[in-house]
Amino acid sequence: MINTIFKIESNQIKFINSIFGREKIIVNGQEKSNKYSLSGTDHNFKIKEDDFSIISSYKQFDMKEIKLKVYKNGDLVDTKVLKLSFKQLFPSIIIGGVLGIALYQLLKFIIETLLKN
Repeated sequence: MINTIFKIESNQIKFINSIFGREKIIVNGQEKSNKYSLSGTDHNFKIKEDDFSIISSYKQFDMKEIKLKVYKNGDLVDTKVLKLSFKQLFPSIIIGGVLGIALYQLLKFIIETLLKN
C-alpha cells in the first residue's frame, strides 16, 4: 500500500493506493473519491467552495513510480512522485506470472485439441 499526505492551507488530503490498484482520496478524515486504476486516474472533489483535482499517473514498467498532481480551481498547487518498492510490486509480479501460465496452458490445450481433429 502506498499513501502520502498533501497539506494545502488548513486541509489534509491523503492519497491511498492499494496493491490492487484501488485509489482513495481522504480529506480531513472524510473519503471524497474512490476509484480503481491500473495506469492512473483523475479524482475530482470539493473542499468548501473550491474545486480540487488529483491526477495520478503510473509508470509501472518504466520508472516504477506514481506521479501525483494536485490542482485547486484549475491551478497546479502541488506535485509528488512516489517510488514503488519491490514489496509494492510483488503482488503484480505474482498475478502476471499466474495469468501468463494460465494463458499458456489454455493456448496449449486449444492447439492440442485442434491438432487432434
